[in-house]
Amino acid sequence: MTLMKQLHLLSFFILFTITAFAQDTEALLAEGKRLKAQYKEQEALAKFESVLKKEPDNEMALQQASCLLSVTGDRQKSREQQVASYEKAQSYAQTGIRLNEKNAEHHFNYALALGRLSLLADSEGRLKNARLIKQQAERALALDPKHAGANHIMGRLNREISNMSSVKVLAAKALYGGVPENCSFAQAELYFQKAMQNRPGYILYHYDAALNYVYMGKKAEARKLLEKAVSLPMITRDDPYRVNDCKALLAKLK
Repeated sequence: MTLMKQLHLLSFFILFTITAFAQDTEALLAEGKRLKAQYKEQEALAKFESVLKKEPDNEMALQQASCLLSVTGDRQKSREQQVASYEKAQSYAQTGIRLNEKNAEHHFNYALALGRLSLLADSEGRLKNARLIKQQAERALALDPKHAGANHIMGRLNREISNMSSVKVLAAKALYGGVPENCSFAQAELYFQKAMQNRPGYILYHYDAALNYVYMGKKAEARKLLEKAVSLPMITRDDPYRVNDCKALLAKLK
């Protein structure tokens, strides 16, 4: 075989390998999206992480895997495993931001992972992350004002900070330079309304909005949202637990 033929064969082999590799990646991404749409989160996560093993900077895989790690993290058996899941989600989101700062999903995923980590922390740890969570959620909304998840995060942030004691707020000011300013239950209400408008069938948003109404003393509005929430179709693995939370809060209000 001549040298020229050998070079032609080598070029063909390289091109074939690259094409097959790309097709494999696209197939995994497509399958991951399909599984995620069916709320088969663990199976979807496995597909996206398979892509990341070969292409650590694949933006779509980073975006999807980060979100799924945060969503499924509380299903882990131990606190250590939960923290590991959320920290991995945070790392993927940070890589995504580095690759494309103008992708709202990466900023939302960063805020979501930090928020989940904060839920496992003590009150000081929650306050420490509050400013960064707000910064990332607001950046997501600047890029996509209709982002339901980012609106929900901003609603919870406003609600939780508004519900803090003045002692905790003063402590945060001394330790971390303060908490996000101008937070209120009224602001939380606006953010929750936007979240529900842009994802109307999501039970969690109704529950959190209702709880905010309880803190505001608007019990009638809270009951109305909770009654609607328990009538919604349960579409995610977590929805049965959320419906139970709605029913428990509704019973207290009656």
